[in-house]
Amino acid sequence: MRRKIVIVTRSTPLHRLGGMEVVLWDLAKEFARLGQDITVLTTSIGRTDASTSISGVQLACLPCSSGKYSIKWWILSRRFFRENLAKDTDVVLSVSAGAFALSRRGSKAAFVAQLHGTAWGEFLSKLRQRRLVPWLTSIRNLGWLLRDFRYRMFDVLTFVGPAVFEEASRAPMSTVFGDYVPKRIITNGVSEEQFAFDGAQRLRIRRELGYGDNDKVVVWSSRLHYQKGVLEGLRAFQIAAQTDGKLKMLIVGDGPEKTSLERFVADNNLSARVTMTGRIPREDLPGYLSAADLFLFTTKRVEGLPMNVLEALANGLPAIVSNSINHPDFGAIGVEPDDSANVARCIFANGPRECRTSALKEQYTLEFSANEYLRLFSNISAGAM
Repeated sequence: MRRKIVIVTRSTPLHRLGGMEVVLWDLAKEFARLGQDITVLTTSIGRTDASTSISGVQLACLPCSSGKYSIKWWILSRRFFRENLAKDTDVVLSVSAGAFALSRRGSKAAFVAQLHGTAWGEFLSKLRQRRLVPWLTSIRNLGWLLRDFRYRMFDVLTFVGPAVFEEASRAPMSTVFGDYVPKRIITNGVSEEQFAFDGAQRLRIRRELGYGDNDKVVVWSSRLHYQKGVLEGLRAFQIAAQTDGKLKMLIVGDGPEKTSLERFVADNNLSARVTMTGRIPREDLPGYLSAADLFLFTTKRVEGLPMNVLEALANGLPAIVSNSINHPDFGAIGVEPDDSANVARCIFANGPRECRTSALKEQYTLEFSANEYLRLFSNISAGAM
């Protein structure tokens, strides 16, 4: 059945952001491929404010700042939806709080929220950081608990991973969300075809980066933010590199910690062993993953279901990840981010796989995720929730 689905979000990868935006954009394109009528209602993208279509997805960009939900966003999104979309829309899929201002008046649409985390989880993440600014900003997350009572307006709440679902099922979030709104886990998914290992790209990129045939490359792919634990990963690599002279580290991504991480690399004489690419186009990421032999992600943040881990698994990489995000389905090696000695041992003990095929379980593939959403939309229409 063909439906008109409106996805509401503060940004897309066209804004050069990541995380939730990547999940959203992949899902929107997969919906379009499966024959659905898709509109993404979002914020300004430079000159792309006029309505345009990309990869079968219609964009409706409102003239307000990207990356955040502002008062201007609430006003403009409500007006635009009422005047242009409400009458014909079957489903509104809200990425987090994106659709809070939208009114059901004059619309037959089912409202579904996709949650990647909770205000309480973000509050706890910031409290665990031994930094003043995150502690001060954590107070704002407590304020968001009151805002999150708006989630009760939705017909269904979906969660991108078990960890977020469990957090939402405990106090205080269980009180905020209420018991009468149905909750479902629909995990993030990535395209196995897009992220499949590519031997030709492996050789090309390794030559470009100056890696030898016998070098063992540890890859890190994420936003370079304090909560992501990049420094912890570097410290563990530094220990492991003292034992293994062929060990190299490839850090893919950009963010506020880039300068301090570059300083750490220089101060610890790691410049010949660590390569930092900065931001790269997402379509180039599978090649960089293919060039590596091991994936590392020692995040300290309360994550929903990180896309970078799924991408690495789809590429067939052995993965070392924080216990807080590890899951039996991953087949990954779980570690405590601050235990540098143990992380180093894991890096040293795990090497390239002879067969680089996808290690993703079906429920983490993009096709499965998209079809689960479509099945959910059908159930809502049939009153089967």
